[in-house]
Amino acid sequence: MKHSAPNTPRRHPGAMLLAMLLILPGAQGIAATTPAPARSHAWSDATLADLAYSAGHALVRELRGARADLDANRPDAARRELGYGTRIIHAMDLLFPYDRALGQIAMGELANARTDLKAGRSQRFEQDLLPLYASLETMEEYAPEEAMALRGSVDKARQAVTSGKPGEALQALDQSAERISVSSTYLPVDYVRGQLDSAIHALEKPFHDPAIARHAIDNALVVVENDWLLDTPRQLE
Repeated sequence: MKHSAPNTPRRHPGAMLLAMLLILPGAQGIAATTPAPARSHAWSDATLADLAYSAGHALVRELRGARADLDANRPDAARRELGYGTRIIHAMDLLFPYDRALGQIAMGELANARTDLKAGRSQRFEQDLLPLYASLETMEEYAPEEAMALRGSVDKARQAVTSGKPGEALQALDQSAERISVSSTYLPVDYVRGQLDSAIHALEKPFHDPAIARHAIDNALVVVENDWLLDTPRQLE
């Protein structure tokens, strides 16, 4: 059975939500001031790439605004800016199934396939591969090269089982799991969310520690300006 991704890119209803959330007090004018994004192999859908790029610029604006508010001793204003940033992150959550989340799902599916293969349950092994191929189809939209490499390893395992070589199949599945475990997060949403939460928490009473908030904001800015906007993914876990 051949498993292949559809040729037509999926459209996400969450795109409208992101467009609405970008129209925030600190994010107005993003469309007019944001330069055109450089295309990357990591995105096979130009519309999604544009949305992610614009969201990154909106985040930079909110983070810089929060940093300036802290420097001017306006913690309440800084918290509002950080709140806008959190809403953008939430919109990104609704828009994209990130590599990391997909990876966790795929790792579970690989584990099921491996268990059935070791137990000699070849029919169940074939069934285990169906949701795994579906996950890879989704991943192809966001990380096509990574998905293609993983698909190759899974196909190799399937062929090995058909040829009566379970040892080779297990090795191919282990290679797939290893690749997923070290794969990069193309949009470091979880990391940025954590820094935003830390900054907001640091500005709440009775904690109120602007130094910690500044540090978290600076961490988030470095990641968004580099790993997000320049599309140079790296592992942030």
